[in-house]
Amino acid sequence: MAVAIASVMTFSHQKLRAEPVNLTATHATQLASTIKPLKPRKNCASGKEQCMDSGCCKQTGARCFKMDEKHAWCNMTCSKGKGWSCEDITATRDEVAVERPGTALYCYAVHFHDNHYKPNHELELLKMQMQRGLGIFACDAFELFSDVQLSVGDYEAVTVDDLEGDFCKYKRPDTGACANTAIFYQVWQLMRGTSAVWDKVQDKGWVIKADVDAVLIPQRLTDMLSQQGEPNMGVYYENCKGVDSGFYGNLEVVSTKGFKIVADNLEECKRNLCWGGELCEDWKWGPWGEDKFLQECMDRHGVAKLPLYELTYDGCCASDRPDGVEKIPGSEKKPQKWKPSCSDSYAPSTHPFMTVESWETCYADTMKPKPPTTSSHPPTYCTLTPSAICGNTDRLCVLDHQTCGGEERGEGFCCAAAGYFEEVPMMRGCRFCGDEQCGPCPS
Repeated sequence: MAVAIASVMTFSHQKLRAEPVNLTATHATQLASTIKPLKPRKNCASGKEQCMDSGCCKQTGARCFKMDEKHAWCNMTCSKGKGWSCEDITATRDEVAVERPGTALYCYAVHFHDNHYKPNHELELLKMQMQRGLGIFACDAFELFSDVQLSVGDYEAVTVDDLEGDFCKYKRPDTGACANTAIFYQVWQLMRGTSAVWDKVQDKGWVIKADVDAVLIPQRLTDMLSQQGEPNMGVYYENCKGVDSGFYGNLEVVSTKGFKIVADNLEECKRNLCWGGELCEDWKWGPWGEDKFLQECMDRHGVAKLPLYELTYDGCCASDRPDGVEKIPGSEKKPQKWKPSCSDSYAPSTHPFMTVESWETCYADTMKPKPPTTSSHPPTYCTLTPSAICGNTDRLCVLDHQTCGGEERGEGFCCAAAGYFEEVPMMRGCRFCGDEQCGPCPS
């Protein structure tokens, strides 16, 4: 029986560009028949707490490592010595069976016009995407919601009214804009309560929310989801590694079963979750965005959680940013705004690109075939767990013929990975050739 803590996918990201992946022609393993979902955040330890009892960590991608028989702490890696045994005691929820939900996508976006923030180019972006049939408009079914009447070409957006008078009850501390949980709550209620919309949702396997400024490639997402299984309680995927709550809103991927569970419990979640920014659940970053609210509601009602960091290449996700990005003056941690290199992106979503010109340029760049001399050329890699060869769970043994060498001898190198799967590792591409050889790939 194949078991995965994340999804079993080993095909090359090079095939996730302009053309569909022929999975039967790759060296991918069979789809896992069971999964072990991650535990909900609230049950897990922070970086300052021991994880001996819970066996899990609030930080996405972190593992619970034993120091000795009485102490264990969360970290991304562990090096033996100085009293550390480094035994990995990471625990998950119980193993559950999964079935194939298909790959049909219901995609939606929300235009929040009166959000008290500085003017943006969302309307221009939406009109361009609609005209070209890109972004959410390339999905099997789509919907656009707005707090004002809005026409995008011949398409009329669904108008969302502030029925509870709380669209701008809470403000984001960093920008002063209205926190968007309340408007999305009304969107989700409207989806559930409108038969024409809800029929489309229930007819598809996945419910996908995308930011307007995200360069979404639905075909890549379809290819990736073709290798995913869905348990009875539904599933959603965290897409940012190394953060507290890694379900980032530029691309939210939830199976339809999981989304229906949330839809049935929206009112209960709004009543009982501290989405207004109250000091609870060890949350110190102010009012919740809709992504945080949706994740907490899914966790609260048992939807399975898995990591799938390859979903996005996001300038807002710290683990996607290269080292050396300058910090904002006066801030020790907050970096300057950074945009990923679209020509290096194999992800279904690359973010953020806030103008028509930058969005179209990114789309053109990410759809171009990658020259074989590019330093981030996707490697052919060994399907070994990193810890077996490279010493920790954050490095993979890869055989990169194009840039790291080793083709004649069949030798690989230990390289930093963009993401990590427990059973079968996968990565966006070896970004940096390592200096430690890890031997030949196994036959």
